[in-house]
Amino acid sequence: MGYGLELTDPARDGLRELDLWLQEETLDELDALAATPPPRRRRVGGFIHDFVRSHEGSIYYVFVTAYRDDSNQVLRIDSIGRFVRREG
Repeated sequence: MGYGLELTDPARDGLRELDLWLQEETLDELDALAATPPPRRRRVGGFIHDFVRSHEGSIYYVFVTAYRDDSNQVLRIDSIGRFVRREG
């Protein structure tokens, strides 16, 4: 069962800081995450989801902190950050 997405202001700010192509990749990743959210591992608190993309000689590591709100069926994205490393 899919969840809706809610991005907090810090998450929106983090998304805006990404290159346009990586913003699109991140939104696709968030859509897939909301479609099948990971099972809860503990009763309270959020989780970190990360993914990696390679683009024009660099490797991009994107980190998303999220909170699964089961009662409202919403996946709240609290922050989005990234780390970039040159390949090779």
